[in-house]
Amino acid sequence: MPNTIRESNSVNDFIVKNRIRVNGYLNNALLFFIITGPAIALGIKTDFFPDIKYSTCFIISTGVAALAIIHRILLIKLPKSIVTSVFALTALDAIIVYMSYSHVSILLTWFLVPLLSLLFVDKMIYFYSTALNYALMFAATYFTAPYHAALNSKYENSLDFFLDRIGGFTIETLIMFAAGYTIAKLVKDYFGTLFMQYETIKSHEEDMGEKLELLNSMVEIYDNVNLINFIDNTEMPRPAGRLLDLHQHKNRSRQALAQKAHIGRLYRRGLRLVPRAIHYGRLHP
Repeated sequence: MPNTIRESNSVNDFIVKNRIRVNGYLNNALLFFIITGPAIALGIKTDFFPDIKYSTCFIISTGVAALAIIHRILLIKLPKSIVTSVFALTALDAIIVYMSYSHVSILLTWFLVPLLSLLFVDKMIYFYSTALNYALMFAATYFTAPYHAALNSKYENSLDFFLDRIGGFTIETLIMFAAGYTIAKLVKDYFGTLFMQYETIKSHEEDMGEKLELLNSMVEIYDNVNLINFIDNTEMPRPAGRLLDLHQHKNRSRQALAQKAHIGRLYRRGLRLVPRAIHYGRLHP
């Protein structure tokens, strides 16, 4: 992300370039999910997943591989399109739904997709991923309720299990949605403020540059023009004091411009260091 920030000129430009970068990460995540099939097969071998078939593992791995290939094609053909991002998030949700329907216990993993959607720094993508995630969670819980209710004597029927499970999921979804929305809003506002400050400094640097160029032109004209006394048509000596004042003013302007340029460099360096500091804070809370 630091490179994306340095290469962007506005918030919207940053969101588009960041979308390309995050899509690449999600494609790698889809490829990583291919090992889910072999991992579940190992659990079947050790009787950790007694009710899951080996064919389920094969379908999961091949399905994930196919989705990853399709997403890679979209990433090449439509790198900036929001469709590519939506497809990746939908593909991840589809994998989770199939795993849940195949009796693989899915609890916290349901909230993986809305969490990943925050990386796009786009509220619409976040709203879509949260709504789709809850709808699929609702459907998967309903269709698997008879299986789970039969394994737990606490529930008299599948409806009791479904209401209990989906009630907990609903409360967790609301909490996660509120927290995620707050994070997305704060991050977008933060980047918006950074780019506004950058534009202000850049505009001030350009203004100072134009003033310095004008001052240089005035000094060059003053240095190269002889003063003429039109009474007797003779050259007049240049007033040394005024020339010295003009050179001093020119030097002060150059110093002011150099100082502003230094502040601009420090600000741009800050843009690079802030994401690193955030990343360091996550690793070392």
